This record gives sequence, structure tokens and C-alpha cells, in this order.
Amino acid sequence: EIKDKFDPKNFYNKYLKRKKIIFHNYFVEKIIDYKKGFEIMCSNGSTTKKFYAKKIVLGTGTIISTKLILNYLNIKKEIKLKHHPRLFSLYFSKKPWKNKMLFQPPQLHLKPREKSSLFTADFRPGNKLIIESIIKFKKYLLPFQFILNFMRFNMIFSNIFLHPKFSDIYLKLRNDNTLKVFSKNKNIQKVLKFTSNMVYSYLRKGKNFLPFKINYFPGFGADFHYFGTIPVGGKSKMSVNENCQLKSNKNIYIIDGSVFNFQENKYPLGIIIANARRVAKDFF
Repeated sequence: EIKDKFDPKNFYNKYLKRKKIIFHNYFVEKIIDYKKGFEIMCSNGSTTKKFYAKKIVLGTGTIISTKLILNYLNIKKEIKLKHHPRLFSLYFSKKPWKNKMLFQPPQLHLKPREKSSLFTADFRPGNKLIIESIIKFKKYLLPFQFILNFMRFNMIFSNIFLHPKFSDIYLKLRNDNTLKVFSKNKNIQKVLKFTSNMVYSYLRKGKNFLPFKINYFPGFGADFHYFGTIPVGGKSKMSVNENCQLKSNKNIYIIDGSVFNFQENKYPLGIIIANARRVAKDFF
């Protein structure tokens, strides 16, 4: 039933309403020290508003949290943004994979034994959501939508995530306090090609896939697995302690991917959620 559906509105009505939590439809532009707390400069796109708080918890995602902390600490040097560069791949199975869901997580994960070439490849059969997304991106496929949906269970999609040592994204705060996001053009095409061929060779050994594939590298920054800019246990001001408190001000907590250094875990959402719950439970 609708009232039992797990969505933000029902979650608020069931768990948060009685706690008198107030939501403000603003985004944070700047954090400033004010007396014994903070002045938080916010905007909704047309108007600005100031909020005052004794504590701040940032769960805004690695890029935004990093920008706010760089601004707060007035740090102008470049910061490396860690992530797992990925390659999209499409394989064609001789037999359909059973799948009656419109959306589902990967059904299979493949990891190498050698950590020197560390990567993770996931596999999932096509579904209507994936087909619609592809057509939005490649509009010339629209006339073939029926055919693509008909054979979607034979179309096996994969993300190949590389080790973060191949990351090539940097952040730097400009003098006007806007964030510069840039790449130093590290060439990883050979690594992606080698990894793709390794995965494909493994699949072909079972003789269940057709002898052709399609690869697409979306470029650096085309994913959301960003992390590691404000690490736990670091020595610089851009780090937090084990309680996720900013070293230079323990009244600022950071609970998103910024604080982790994911090496082998390519699906960090569960860890981030668990850590946020830990901080909320033990320190508030």
C-alpha cells in the first residue's frame, strides 16, 4: 500500500515528525566561524538566508563537502579526488538471463586474484530502465527500442571499476571561492583495454557469449564513487578523527565518502550509511 511505501515522505511522517525536525529548502554556500558556533550562508537560488548553529554535520557528497571545508579553512592548494575510473561494457549472451525486475543490482561480480591489477567487474542483464537510459543518450536507437527490449535479457551490461591509483581528478578552490575541477590527462586507455580483454576472455571460456562486445569509456568524472579528500586519521587540517570530527574544529562532522579511502570496495554506499548511523547514534 502507498502508506507503507518506504519513501522520504513516509519516513518523515513515521520516524521524524515527532522529533520536530524542520527542513529548510536551501543549499549551503559558505561556513563561517561565529562566536562559539557557526554562521551558515545559504541560498535557494533566488534568495539568501543565514542560519546559526553550534554543530554542523556534512553529508553533502565528497565534492561539495570538500569545497565547503576548503573554503572554511581557506586552503587554496589542489586536493586529489579519489575515485574508481570505470568502463561500461556490453556482452551478448547466447541464452537469456532470467530477470523479471525493472531494476535490480548486479547479479555477478568478478575480481582478479592479483591485487596488482585490482579491479571489479559487475554483470547484470538488461532491463527497461537501462534500455530507456541508453536511448536517451543515443537517440538514433529509438526506432529499435522494441527490438532492444525484446532481446534485453541476452544483453549483459557491466561496469569495470579500476583501482583508485588510476584516479586523475583534482579539486582546487579559486580566489573567488568557486571550485575548479580538473584532470591531468593520465592515460589509462591501455589499462582499460587490458582489463576489458581479461574480463572478456574469462567470459568466453564458458562458451556462453557471442564473440563480440561493445566498450565505452565515459571519461574521468563520469561516476559518483568519489572519496578520500578528508580522510579519517590524516595529519593535515583536511582530515577528521575517528569520530568524523574535523581536526581543526570538532564541532564539524563529515559523514560522506570524503572520510574513507576505498581501495577494494567499489560499492561503498552501505559503509557510508553505517558510519553515518554510528556517528549519529554515538555522538548526538
